[in-house]
Amino acid sequence: MKVIFTSNRLVDFLIRLLITAIVISPVIIWSWDTVKETTAGGVLAAAFVILYSGVLLFIRNIPANSY
Repeated sequence: MKVIFTSNRLVDFLIRLLITAIVISPVIIWSWDTVKETTAGGVLAAAFVILYSGVLLFIRNIPANSY
């Protein structure tokens, strides 16, 4: 259901844009603080976990009779 605030489409768009900006701004601020605190060691650890997960998924999907 679409809520109509006014009869002017431009004003409706601006109101929706403002509401979206208010709702999403804490998420953006929190995310940026997290990015600033990330160290090289944290990035390497995350890359290792992603790579290791990919290897495990690859091994898991190899059929048993393919050796």
